[in-house]
Amino acid sequence: MLNIGLLKLDLFAQGIQPLPGWDDDIILILPENTWVTVSQKEKSSYQVVETNNEFELKFRDQSLKVKLLMRPPVFDERVQSGHLIHDILHSHGAFLVAAPRGPCRFAKSGFDCKYCGSKAVPEGTPYTDEDFLEALEKVMEHATAEMIHISSGFSTSEDGGMKTLEPLIKKIRERFNLLISADVMPPAKNSWIDRTYAAGTDMVYYDLDVFDPELFAKTYPEKEKRIRQKRYLEALEYAVKVFPGGAVTSHLVIGLEPYASTQKGIDVLTDLGVLPLLTYFPPQENSELAARWNLELKEIVSLYAYLYEKVSAKKLSTNWIRQIDVVLTPLEGRHFVGGKSRLQVAMKNFYHTALGRTAALGISNLRRKLKG
Repeated sequence: MLNIGLLKLDLFAQGIQPLPGWDDDIILILPENTWVTVSQKEKSSYQVVETNNEFELKFRDQSLKVKLLMRPPVFDERVQSGHLIHDILHSHGAFLVAAPRGPCRFAKSGFDCKYCGSKAVPEGTPYTDEDFLEALEKVMEHATAEMIHISSGFSTSEDGGMKTLEPLIKKIRERFNLLISADVMPPAKNSWIDRTYAAGTDMVYYDLDVFDPELFAKTYPEKEKRIRQKRYLEALEYAVKVFPGGAVTSHLVIGLEPYASTQKGIDVLTDLGVLPLLTYFPPQENSELAARWNLELKEIVSLYAYLYEKVSAKKLSTNWIRQIDVVLTPLEGRHFVGGKSRLQVAMKNFYHTALGRTAALGISNLRRKLKG
């Protein structure tokens, strides 16, 4: 039986062969309403074939009916100032993403960001808040959206970047019927966490990325100088008391630290009531992060299964998670567990299938490519 979770991971790694007329990353909808954003890569073993307006994903000797989520045409329109809407807002179905105050944090750190699609450090945001709101209004008129996710990028201010986002969040709250999530840095004082919620933010992200304190400092020296790992945990612990259950989260990037350390991060975060998101974002080629990035399929699968177990045991709500195409969600970790006793990870069958073998090979090849 085809494991949909494993297929999603392999599509993250391999992408699909280029599709004529499609320039950007593509969102595929797999069985069980499983969404995945895929890049287009010449050497991928996956191919999407269209027949009579229906799509099939073909790989090896298998074929799977899928849907392609097209970016609504409104994103190719311009606001009055001339900016393209897709340069302001990024569509993930009902989940919109924006970085209105500067470089995306993931891209700035050296990752291939699947949220905003940045593969290099953006030059900045030349558009105004009015441009942003105009773009959002046009999108809301022509497309269905449930949540908008706004990133402050890396901030050195004591408010964690929230002060510059606050006026925009308030305007969004006043004018649109949307849930709002904010990806900001932990503020120096907890009063800013209260203020973040009061401004109209429904969900907040304080992203550790790396749990081990020493590796955290080595990976993000600019963070360590301003906000040590300890402050992240303090802010997350306080935010859980302010925001609804399941609405406080933190990304952990797979492959930047030993798996035991990531697992410990899952333990600490879930014990606090924080919902961890395990992020599969490859570093940009030949970057410093690429030299350290290390993945093994068995360990990845084990982490996702472990996260599912912990979230289930702690009864943490996953209802706030909307970015289902760019991460394998905690709930999707169910694909990697089996048995009734402690939900033991069902690994032994993975490497005895064609998909399991090629997934392991695909991850290995990707790691080699990134390390140059």
